[in-house]
Formats: sequence, C-alpha cells, structure tokens
Amino acid sequence: MSFKGKNDLKARELFNQRALYGGYAFSKDGAPNWAPCLTKNFWNTEHVFYGRIDQDQNVIQAKPEYMKHISGDVRSNMASGILVFNFVADAFKNLKAEFRKAQNDVGLVFEEQVDVPIDGACGPCLPSVEPETTVILKTTKINTDSPFLTDPTPVKGFSSISTKYSRHKSALFAQFLNNYASSPSVRDQIRDFDSFVPLYIDFVKETSQRFPFLRTTHVLSRYNSPMDSGMCVEIAGLKHSSDQEKYDSFISDPNFDFYKIMSAKHGFIIDKNAPWRLVADIASDQMIEYAAAYLPVATKDDIISQFFSGDIYLQEVDDLRNMAIAMYNNIVRTNPTIYVDCFGPKCVTTTAITREREERESIEGRYDNSFWLKEYVKIKNIESKLKYSQPALDRVIKYAQDLEKSFDMSKSLGYINRKFRGISSFEGSLYYEATKFKLQEDGVDSPNFQDDICGTIRGSRKVQY
Repeated sequence: MSFKGKNDLKARELFNQRALYGGYAFSKDGAPNWAPCLTKNFWNTEHVFYGRIDQDQNVIQAKPEYMKHISGDVRSNMASGILVFNFVADAFKNLKAEFRKAQNDVGLVFEEQVDVPIDGACGPCLPSVEPETTVILKTTKINTDSPFLTDPTPVKGFSSISTKYSRHKSALFAQFLNNYASSPSVRDQIRDFDSFVPLYIDFVKETSQRFPFLRTTHVLSRYNSPMDSGMCVEIAGLKHSSDQEKYDSFISDPNFDFYKIMSAKHGFIIDKNAPWRLVADIASDQMIEYAAAYLPVATKDDIISQFFSGDIYLQEVDDLRNMAIAMYNNIVRTNPTIYVDCFGPKCVTTTAITREREERESIEGRYDNSFWLKEYVKIKNIESKLKYSQPALDRVIKYAQDLEKSFDMSKSLGYINRKFRGISSFEGSLYYEATKFKLQEDGVDSPNFQDDICGTIRGSRKVQY
C-alpha cells in the first residue's frame, strides 16, 4: 500500500495522508485500524508528554543516575554510548536475546514417501515398510534477511533535557546580548544592575510569548520528546516524517508481528508513528518487574516517583535570578565603561560611567525573594496560557510572597506550581478536545474558546494555605 505522508506536503494533503497512514498502515484486511494492538500513538493527547508529566500533571524529569549503557563503549563518562534507564536496558537485552534465539531455532519441513510395489498388492498382503523421510526445507522462526528486525540494535536512547535546556538558555542569553541589548536605545540605558533589571524582565516577558524561558515550560515544549524520558530505544535512524519508509522498513516486514509480540513480552510498546521506537510501558507487569530489581516499586506511579524528579519547578526562580546576574556581568565584562552625553544650557559634556560587577549576595538587599516571586508569577501566567486577570494575579503573588515569609521558598513555589501546572489548556490535550467536542455537540459556537477553557481551568485551581 502507498503512504505518501511527508512534511513537505501542503497542509490539506498532509492531513489526508497522515489520516490514511493512521487508519490503514496496520490494517490486515483492508478495514481501518486506528488503534493497532501493542502500539500507541504518541502524537495523540497526553501521550505526547509521556515521561514528562506525572499522574497529577506535574512536570517531571528523568534522574540520570539511574541510566545504563546499552550500546557503545561502557565508560564512566555518560556521554559515551547509548543510555536508557537501567531496567529498560535489562528489558531490551532480553528482547535481543529472543531474536537471537529465534535465529538459531531451526525448524525442519519433512516429506515422507512410501514405496508401493507395482504388482498392485496392498494392505495386509504387503510387508511392513518404513517410510523414507526427506528434509525438503530448513527454516527459522524469523526472516534473517530483515534489515532491522533480525537482531535489533539500538541507535538512539536517552537525551538529556538538562543539557538541552542549558543550550536553550545560552541561545536566549545570546539573543539578549546580541540583539535586544545591542541597540543604542537599550544599551545606553544600562548604567548599573538597577537600570538593567527592568530591561531584562521586559525581555523575558516578551520572549516567553514565543519561546519557553522557564524550565518546566521547556520540558513540555516541542524541543523535547518521549526520548528524553530514558524509557525509549530506537533501533533505526529513519525519517519520522516519511510514512512510506515506516511501512516499507517495519510494518510490512515479515518479522514485524514477532517484534510486536516479543516487545510486549518484555514490557515494551511500539510507537505507532515511529515503529522503530520501543517505549517502556511502565504500567505493564513485565516492566514493573524489571524496575523492581533496582528500586522498591510495585506500580507505574512508584516508578515515576523513584526514577524521576518531580520538583524541577523549585529551580526556576534561581534560574531567573542567576541569568539576570550572568547577563549583566557579561555586559560589564565586554563594555565596562559607557560614555553618556549630558546636555547643559550652553554645552554638552560627556561623562564616563563605569559599570560594576554584581554577585547574588550584593543584590539580595535590593532584590529579595519577594521581588523575584512577583516576576516569576507573571512569567508563569504568560507561559501557561492561563491568562489570570491582573487582580487574580495580584492575589497569587501576595499568597506566594506571604508563604515565603511565613514558611520558606519551597512552600511558596509549591503553591505557584499548583496554580499553573498541567496541560489541560494545551490545544490537543484530552480535556481541551473533550470540552471542545461537547460545546460543538451542544451547538455552542464560542469565538473565544481558548479563553473559555482557560477560565474553566482557572476556576478549578482554588489553592490556598
């Protein structure tokens, strides 16, 4: 069957071709098969965020200390080889063993022949004759000519979100210094840290409308995928955009059914839109058993709590503050002195101003936790797309500041996280699509549907201490 879906098609044609692949690529009898067994569509609803949110929609991140090599040189340097969670590595090792065993288990096809005398005698008149057995074919359980499904070999595993976020911050850093702050109208305003901070905050808020600034928003962004969870192994480096390649290289492979069955046997599920990607199904008994060999786990939620960090939001205010100091000090290093023209009644004088470096300790008296919490909440409001009104936002800020003063920063950030967490406001989420469908069924045509759904979500976030 022909599947022509590629990213270079026009929008309507691409939609039609993706739908054709989605319904018929796994069809056995010509009938549509939208949910083929032992696969999952990771382009659909919350599955997109597999390994990046927990059951309460908190953003999570894989703990690198539980990674293990499954390919390449096994060294202490985690940059070498291919990494996945230790229990996923064990499951994949046993899956490979199934393929090797299937290659070596040779089955014989026999043909039996009995010589009958030509004189016509038969039955009890004939002496007992042993049939002659001839081997006419030797076969294995799998086709050993398959390019990818004879001995599955990993080509890609864990990709560190922390590393990618560091690169992302560097790009934002460069954007500010080389573009935003390079214009004379902005550059000449920066005389010290106090004059720098409002420009920096404006830059972050403006940037946040198009690109994620905060760590949690970045985790959920298009820059990341289930590969960052430590629970995925890819056994081919094929193009994700080419539906025909998916079908020709995997789905139509004679070993594909064996591949699906053995993957499920060891706790993996196959990505429907990238059939070379094996994803650990941490809800399966098999994968839970593999994980239990390392840590005390009995459920999917146990695996998430043990192998993932669920408190990365605690770093975000420090990220905001530390980047401000780093950006400002970079400006001081590269341009320690600026010259400012002062216009008097009769003449113009030029004054040299020397910018001074700042450290966290030196700014804390002027820019305490309350200041950074206020700005942090405003940025969260932009990036979450929840669009709290200004009075509501002011209340959130005051609660957060009060919690920090009465308890600590952790309690304050936990409250903010509860107010803004979740993906329900993201177009494509199950809640979003279900609400949209219900409104359409009820005949409600809302021109401000995004605002309506965000309002519903905001109303459900009555979090107070």
